[in-house]
Amino acid sequence: MPVRTTPCSRKRTTWLAARHFAGIGDRVIRNTFTNAWHGRDQDVLGHRQELAAQVRAATEQGDGTIAPTRAGSAAGLIDAIEPAGEIVRRLVAEAERVLRERPGQVVR
Repeated sequence: MPVRTTPCSRKRTTWLAARHFAGIGDRVIRNTFTNAWHGRDQDVLGHRQELAAQVRAATEQGDGTIAPTRAGSAAGLIDAIEPAGEIVRRLVAEAERVLRERPGQVVR
């Protein structure tokens, strides 16, 4: 399966364009398989049955060097790794600010 990167792709994730198999794309963690087939769409077309079998077998065996590990489309938006406590404090502060500044729009 070829890899299609997008502007929001990060170093650890990429789009796995499974359009040759099911007509869909999926954001996955980069692995040996995605790196090997990146940009080789024509080669994939010629080997799609073999590649699909490899992916199925790797998925059944739990081989993360070939099997896709789904990351979700929002994974490309992650810019930093932060402690959970900092994230929660920031969310609470933002919610308090919105409630203070626009109570009529939030609470009716």
